[in-house]
Amino acid sequence: QEGTESYSAALIYVEPNWQMRSKSLLLETVSDPAALIQDLKLTLHCLLYQSDTYSVTFNELTDATEESLFEFSGAELNSDCENVSVLDSALLPDVLPDFQIDATSTLLEAVSQQLIDLSISDFFEVSYSIIRARDPENLIADGEFSELEIESANLFDISDDYYFQTVDIQNLVLDTLTSYDRATLSTEDQLSYDIYLAYLEAELEWAEYRNFEYPATYGFFGWPGGTESFFTRAFTFNNVSEAQLYLVLLNQHGRRFEQIYDLLIARRNVGIVEPSATFAYSQSIVDSMGNSSAITTSYYETFNAQLSALLDINESEKEILRQQMLTGMEEDVLPAYRLLSARMQGLLSIAPSTIGFGQFNGGDEFYDFTLRYFTSSEMDANEVPMLGQSELARIHTEMDTLFELLAYPASETLAEKFARVDQDGGYIAAANVKALYEQIIDEAYAVLSDSFHSIPEQEVVVVGGPIGGFYIRGSDDGSRPGAFY
Repeated sequence: QEGTESYSAALIYVEPNWQMRSKSLLLETVSDPAALIQDLKLTLHCLLYQSDTYSVTFNELTDATEESLFEFSGAELNSDCENVSVLDSALLPDVLPDFQIDATSTLLEAVSQQLIDLSISDFFEVSYSIIRARDPENLIADGEFSELEIESANLFDISDDYYFQTVDIQNLVLDTLTSYDRATLSTEDQLSYDIYLAYLEAELEWAEYRNFEYPATYGFFGWPGGTESFFTRAFTFNNVSEAQLYLVLLNQHGRRFEQIYDLLIARRNVGIVEPSATFAYSQSIVDSMGNSSAITTSYYETFNAQLSALLDINESEKEILRQQMLTGMEEDVLPAYRLLSARMQGLLSIAPSTIGFGQFNGGDEFYDFTLRYFTSSEMDANEVPMLGQSELARIHTEMDTLFELLAYPASETLAEKFARVDQDGGYIAAANVKALYEQIIDEAYAVLSDSFHSIPEQEVVVVGGPIGGFYIRGSDDGSRPGAFY
């Protein structure tokens, strides 16, 4: 009892036809305890989607706690379910089916038919949409929820089979692109042609070195960190339907992490295991997440913050979603992290102590490719560090001139001079860092029009926290701003 004539209740139940599990939800306070009991009955029935008769034990928390047993018929309540909740707990199955990959020949024939007799501009749009739709997480990150059916929505299939099928599609698109006569295109279309050509060729060359991408390395480049980032930074929901899609995909962590392990084993079988220095760190992060309390994870904190802001459902329904989220974390997400952690621990014993791709067969060629990709040059692995060293020497010479103006002793080392800069320049208190970055952004916006004709309408925000130094682009629909962490 909360104050005068005000009551609340928590309901704990087990769903039939599911694995045995307990969930809890907090119903809104009401002024009439009899109405509260009726709400319990109605809410329970509508969550279970059954027409049977239920026996429920209800503990009335008063000065003298009473336990009463009541029965009710689901059939009597069916007509009222539409008015109770817009939530559908049936969207969270216990067992996910394996990914079904279409026959590549059939898929390529379908894609080929879609690309017949298109203008170059239509070809750009249609072909890239086909490639992009292969990764539903990109659609969600861009706010394109209309492209997804919640009943059949899946996390991105990260298997090698699916990846190389996408490569086959990219190859088909490349062949079709080069069938257009570039010389007959407009200047703008020629530029688009060149960019698309470079993109497709790079994607196809990356495919030759698929085995050199460490699947479980942490950060944005590995699947554990990338998966967490998707749910905590990229997936922004704005209504109850999108929130339920979040939960449907959240409960696919077990399958996702099985695929991560499959990739690890496939790499091991060709002699490539991530070096122990970074692999051990990645394993420790996975292990830490797996042994966290669900309610303290970045997953729950992000989900709850977005859920609290929804306007299309009431607090009782939000509590149901919170409990579904916590159940998903406890029964799927955290066990997936713990199992992957144990498997990674097993692979650590064969992880090499040396770093660098050169220790692996084909690693030198992969390194040369990445240099071309990231530098847009033909410099080889010897020329790049030589350029870096010459640039350092040039910069240090310029710095020495400034240090002389500051009257810093010439005999001091560079590190000692940097320490003087820190001391003389002062520090920004942690509590003020976010506001300072926001001020810098505001000042930049004030002068952007001096250099750019078009300024994006989408804003950029600063997100404070223990981890930072990176930027996540906003969604295409503008619902999620760009964010500097």
